[in-house]
Amino acid sequence: MEWVMLSCVLCVLICSVNCQDELAIEFFMQRVDNSTYTVTEAMVDSSSLERLNIVCRINNIQNIAGFNNINIYRENKNGNVERLATMQTRYAELPGYQRPALVQSSATMQAVGVYSDKNPTLGISVPVASLTCNDGLLYNCSLAYDQNIGGIPQTKTSMVVRNLTVSVQPKEVQLRAFNQSSSFPLEILNDMGTVSTNMAHFMIGQVVKLTCKANLGTRSNGLIFWRKSNFVPGSAMANYIPNNNEREDGQVVANGCQFEKTSIMYNMTDQDAIRTSNNPLQFQCYISVPVSSALLPETTVKNFYIKVLSTTTETTVKTTTDAPIDKNTSTVNSASGVAEAVAGAAALLLLLNVLLLS
Repeated sequence: MEWVMLSCVLCVLICSVNCQDELAIEFFMQRVDNSTYTVTEAMVDSSSLERLNIVCRINNIQNIAGFNNINIYRENKNGNVERLATMQTRYAELPGYQRPALVQSSATMQAVGVYSDKNPTLGISVPVASLTCNDGLLYNCSLAYDQNIGGIPQTKTSMVVRNLTVSVQPKEVQLRAFNQSSSFPLEILNDMGTVSTNMAHFMIGQVVKLTCKANLGTRSNGLIFWRKSNFVPGSAMANYIPNNNEREDGQVVANGCQFEKTSIMYNMTDQDAIRTSNNPLQFQCYISVPVSSALLPETTVKNFYIKVLSTTTETTVKTTTDAPIDKNTSTVNSASGVAEAVAGAAALLLLLNVLLLS
């Protein structure tokens, strides 16, 4: 590792101002049929069968007599440099002699390139399905070569650096609901409210807190918006912007190299209680990425359905679960029952007296 760090430092010191033009690092995708296309960034896709190739090549070096070695490195977020692949022309007993070779074996990474004394290429190839946003790092390439200057070979070193952007599209939102009107906020569980056939029930005046936590991927500029069902049945959902005292906007926070978050409060109203059964109170949170036309997955939209009950409705719901009780009938039945009990006792005493006298 010390040799690698020293080598990189020497590359920078020896390299001239224009040496960035001498080499180039290219990013391109390799399809299953081995055809390729150039990319400027990589998109994480766990289902992809393509491979990302990061390749170093000579771009503009005049009068090259031959190269001695070419190496490709990766610098992590802590500034540590790792040599990934090498190719050299001097030592047949060492790895990379006239062919690309990984410095360390890997289950997913492959060394790629073509040996040519005056025009070598060297790089690495990794499956797109194995990429994470942590692979968005700085890659650099160094080349030691001989150049004919006035008929005399002179050894020179050149280096190029390029940053790889690895993007992760927003993947999902998690919507949680809490009854804020109880002594302790109670979370609504068991998927209640997540589908229109299993709505959460609230009373007028109760407060529900809906928290929408979003995985924004690497899109730190991603936003979370809310929609609310229109009071008129059959109308499209409308953007919902609550009053300042009803809304809590969370900050976008980093979770490794990805980002998250937001939330909302809402008070049930009388109008909500008279909605028709086919037009329940519905909230929807969704992710939007400014200046992006990429189609986001369905998991970036979540709905919550609420049946708002009035006080009379709630009473009806409770009483219909029990057997109906008529207070007047209940009183009459109780009185007749007592009378029947007294008459029975009197008849029993009379029978006893008859037996004793006989």
